[in-house]
Amino acid sequence: MLVFSTYLKKETMKEVKQFFSSQIKSICLLFTIVAGGFLTLSSCSPPCGEANYLGTVEECEVTADTTSSGGGSSGGSNLLTPEGLTDRSRLSVGGTRNGYVLDNGSVVTWGDRAWNIPDDFYTVDNLTNVRQISGFGLNNGSSFSCAVKNDHTTVCWGANGYGQLGDGTTTDCGKAASATTAETACAVPQFDDNSAQGNINRVAVGYLFSLWLDNKGKVYSAGQCANGALGTGCTGNQATAVTVMTGVKDIKVHQYSQIACAHKIDNTLHCWGENNTNEITSAHANDVETPLEIATNVAHFGIFGASHSTPRGIIGIVYDNDTISC
Repeated sequence: MLVFSTYLKKETMKEVKQFFSSQIKSICLLFTIVAGGFLTLSSCSPPCGEANYLGTVEECEVTADTTSSGGGSSGGSNLLTPEGLTDRSRLSVGGTRNGYVLDNGSVVTWGDRAWNIPDDFYTVDNLTNVRQISGFGLNNGSSFSCAVKNDHTTVCWGANGYGQLGDGTTTDCGKAASATTAETACAVPQFDDNSAQGNINRVAVGYLFSLWLDNKGKVYSAGQCANGALGTGCTGNQATAVTVMTGVKDIKVHQYSQIACAHKIDNTLHCWGENNTNEITSAHANDVETPLEIATNVAHFGIFGASHSTPRGIIGIVYDNDTISC
């Protein structure tokens, strides 16, 4: 068992190192967005399907199937082309919680020693065939994760005091018994659209809330009803996943501030959540409770920020003419 455990850790570290060694493109893009560098997007990323100077082939993004019906409604065929396992989907870094999807579809988690977060690489029990993971953690016991499997179902585990696991309860599920034991994937989210489970494209979790995007372009939220994070104009916590908006092709959240954004198929960007220092817009003095369009002609976007002690969200936007704003 000791030999096998050592082998597993070595193989896991090898995959993580290989992942980071291929991230020059991502670092370049981040520098361009945040620091206003003089690099151009063409110098950061080759055309889709072509190799860069490291020999790494650029992966294609999720694109909208504009010929399909449905348009994000509950009927019709799929709007989005489901992603496979990509660099972005296989690694999750959120506060004190980290996760990684191995080539065989299993998941390892690790992080801070406090509050029963595994401090070394441990494989999540009862979880295989995963293609995307997202997790969040703090040193106060609020750590949780969600994953999307190859069959487009989604499962979650961890803290659930605000209903952030979306399974209709506020009961914690699958937390590690100690800092040296594995977690268990055990909570099955419920959606207000019965066709969503088995049709999920992506999940993004943040500070006590979760978002899911299905293949029809519909976004759902669950968790703490605070600071506009759920995007539904809620009056109470949501223990099941409620529809936020439709016609979406990508979602991202800030890992500390309760800010979320959705990139629509018409290339508009809509955001909601904390706005106490105009993180989203200067046009509103209060938090943004429902999705607000903040930009058009958007090609890419990111949400960045400072530490938890002084959380500040920065939304970086790359427009389709290669200009950038933050």
